[in-house]
Amino acid sequence: MGIKQTGAKIIGFAKRRKKLSTTLGIILVIVAFITGRNIYKSFKPPEFGTAEVVRKDLLETIEVSGEVKAHEVADLHFQTAGKLAWIGVKEGDSVTKWQAVAGQDKRTLEGQLKQDLIAFEKEFRDFDQTKEDTRLVNLSFKRILEEAQYDLDNEVIDVEIRNLAIELATLVTPITGVVTRVDAPIAGVNITAADTIQVVNPETLYFEAEVDESDIASVGEELNAAIILDAYSDTEIESRVTSIDYTSSISDGGGTVFLVNFDLPKPEGVNYRLGLNGDASIITKKEENALALPLDAVDEDDQGSFVVVYKNKNFTKQAVTIGIESDEDVEVVSGLAQGDWVVLSGTIPEGMQIVDGR
Repeated sequence: MGIKQTGAKIIGFAKRRKKLSTTLGIILVIVAFITGRNIYKSFKPPEFGTAEVVRKDLLETIEVSGEVKAHEVADLHFQTAGKLAWIGVKEGDSVTKWQAVAGQDKRTLEGQLKQDLIAFEKEFRDFDQTKEDTRLVNLSFKRILEEAQYDLDNEVIDVEIRNLAIELATLVTPITGVVTRVDAPIAGVNITAADTIQVVNPETLYFEAEVDESDIASVGEELNAAIILDAYSDTEIESRVTSIDYTSSISDGGGTVFLVNFDLPKPEGVNYRLGLNGDASIITKKEENALALPLDAVDEDDQGSFVVVYKNKNFTKQAVTIGIESDEDVEVVSGLAQGDWVVLSGTIPEGMQIVDGR
């Protein structure tokens, strides 16, 4: 046998051995994958909607909507229409209690007062003359005297009203706060009694929400709450219930509600404004380190609440006693243990037999 033939045989043998080793390696990888998958399946429930019973903190809450309001709001109006003589504030200005903020032109009011005083003087003289004329006359003239008295009284009232209008021609704020509205910001314009200067005390802001009558029994003063305003959706404001209306109100939808007030601490970066809308979560119950599972794992029938437990590839109905509920989870008081696996409602494969273990 020649050297070339011997070398060819050695190379062929080496190639066949390499090919066999590669095939054996692939087979070993496949066997390892199948074995690992089977082991994995024996410990982890299948992917058809299962959940593990775990321990976590649960909060039972009532979700309500409302807006920012203030306890101290002063809407200042002149008593009569007229001309604005001066205006001393603009929107955004800070003012102190009893500070004068605007004044009305008093000349027209003073002229009207003089007219009323003249009318009063005339009516008084007429009354005095009528009284003298009827003093010695038959009592039947008593009625004439009473009517004269009524006319005189009316003139007195008119004078008092005109005098009061002059006194109130200067608007004075009864509270310390910030000017949030000025309907007539320029002196010299004509104004009406409806024109307003509004002052709000920012230290008295609060959040007011409507709680449905079906939930009000669960709400009490001093309960903790979390408020998220639409304008600051990334900021959760820790709050508490400060008061609950004793009488009910009617919501825009016609339902019976109770107005509930919350305090408003001021987190950094939040600038409150009257009328800001938002939502509040009132924490009515709290359970720490409670056994919990998703709400949609619990069903009910004539025998009460139950779950479908998945174990060893079997499905078993198990009675449970549930406690408080959060938005997504429910507390398990009895019937399950930590680490149990339950099937989410409506996800059990068709044809799978369920054993009733209750």
